[in-house]
Amino acid sequence: MLLIAAIVGLVLLLLIVSVVFGVREHLKGIDDRLRSDVVDRKAVTAKLAEVDQLLADQQPKLALIEADKLLHFAVKEMLYEGQPLDMHWDEVRAFEQRLDGVPELYTYVQRLRTDNAPTVTMERARKGVAVYRAALKQLGVL
Repeated sequence: MLLIAAIVGLVLLLLIVSVVFGVREHLKGIDDRLRSDVVDRKAVTAKLAEVDQLLADQQPKLALIEADKLLHFAVKEMLYEGQPLDMHWDEVRAFEQRLDGVPELYTYVQRLRTDNAPTVTMERARKGVAVYRAALKQLGVL
């Protein structure tokens, strides 16, 4: 009887430990300083709805630029809550480099911000917004 109680206790302990570590697992490999709890998830969701509306309104360039800005804001808040992005731009970009597909997309969006920017197709914009959405999910803010 004592052996069964010990086994049940051990199983419960292992379950609790796995849940605690599982919560942080989605940020594994990114950085332990990132705090998803400081980002307003409702605001992120609302901003993504605006980005989706820009896509629906056939404004692919603006949709990509706004999605890019949203990711910068979320990462900056997770690292330096409430501080200006300008003060931490290099650190924010270093963290974003670790997110799947973001480095290449960031380069593309930077080109979009210039006067002689390439034309953005709706398909390219949808794929780009999907990359940003996936990065926000990877960070745990969606």
